Amino acid sequence: MKKFSFRLQRVLEYRKLIKQEKLRVLLICNMDLSQARGRLDQLMQAERDNLIDAQRPTDAGLFHLAGLYAVRLKLEIDAQRIRILDCEQAVEKALAEYVEAAKEAEAIIKLKERRLTEYREYLDKEDLKFIDEINTQ
Repeated sequence: MKKFSFRLQRVLEYRKLIKQEKLRVLLICNMDLSQARGRLDQLMQAERDNLIDAQRPTDAGLFHLAGLYAVRLKLEIDAQRIRILDCEQAVEKALAEYVEAAKEAEAIIKLKERRLTEYREYLDKEDLKFIDEINTQ
């Protein structure tokens, strides 16, 4: 008997490779999103730390510098929020591409399993025929 060979094996390996690449891209996008959120948290903490204590006397120079820093922090926070939105969109896109690649790979895997099952059934029938032929002789 000849050995089982799946004619679409190369296609299956290619689909698995694409799936792994899409997973890698998804993980990178998730990492970027996580870092962007961490940076936003840092900026928010810096904004809270920049508040001037009303109980302590402060001079005009310190008050002016704190105001300039607060303005810069506000701009950075707004820019970071936009970056987070961009990262979230990238994650959604990467997730959709990964799901699609996984579906394509899974379809070929199921086809291979079905063909393997059919091949085994064929082998069983051939064995039964051979046994019947021996018994008949």
